[in-house]
Amino acid sequence: DTELATYTPKSLFDAYTILYADTDDTPAALYMAASRIVGRAATGGIAALDKAAILGIINVEDGADVTDVDNVTTALGSINANALADITSPGANIEDAVTKKHTSGSETQGGDVSGTVGNASVDKIKRGLDASKSATPAVGDIYLATDTDKLYKCIIAEAWTLLKNLDLSGNNVADLADVTSAGANLEDAVTKKHTQNTDTQFDFYNALADDLTWSGDKDTQLVGESVIFGDLLYFNWATKRWKKTDADAAATMPGLRIALESKGDGEVCLMLVKGYIRGDNEFDFGASMIYASVTPGA
Repeated sequence: DTELATYTPKSLFDAYTILYADTDDTPAALYMAASRIVGRAATGGIAALDKAAILGIINVEDGADVTDVDNVTTALGSINANALADITSPGANIEDAVTKKHTSGSETQGGDVSGTVGNASVDKIKRGLDASKSATPAVGDIYLATDTDKLYKCIIAEAWTLLKNLDLSGNNVADLADVTSAGANLEDAVTKKHTQNTDTQFDFYNALADDLTWSGDKDTQLVGESVIFGDLLYFNWATKRWKKTDADAAATMPGLRIALESKGDGEVCLMLVKGYIRGDNEFDFGASMIYASVTPGA
């Protein structure tokens, strides 16, 4: 009778089950799903452990090659003299972590550089002595001569093109007069974007191809009467406004300007101070010179 009281009937077990017990004298059946291993995690009882639980127990990153000690977290501390705490990416390939994925610092030694920056392709930059650059470069190759500070690029197969001369010593920058590269828009920098000083000279000449066009130094001021494009103006001190000149009135002749738009009395008008103006009906360019007439503004 005693033996019959302690046996475990086969009816307790279905397919893919095993016998286990988490409590004394209490056997039970545990179903094992596919790709599971019997084990016990840090908490809980005996269970059919899945992949995540197993990797957690052996302390291995998901996807790591457990046959390679370089990829096992617990083994990294004994690879070499470097402490485990110094390795910033456990589970990553050590070669990649050292040569590709760290931030450049004072002890970083660089060689050829290639890859992408901001999704833009970066050509491989080779460097060395000027005389050591390849005699047969491939199109796209870039070479920095460390002894002459020259930067070359191969645009035509087996031929170097000098991009620019660099002065990299002491953080020096070459004089603007020595810069010949079209990479910086020198025309804009010189002719459009600087403040006039004693060394600056302006050339207002412009081949005016269209009627009612102008080029030169302009100003905007109040006018004291109705004016149109091409009217010759003078400054009237009594009204403090610009009015049309009269060749018979000497007081109207100093400080001449030309109206560049039609405006009424008391309005602000765009005026040409110095430069060139074209008005096919307003001016006779066939004459040798243009004179102010007795007709006001003409």
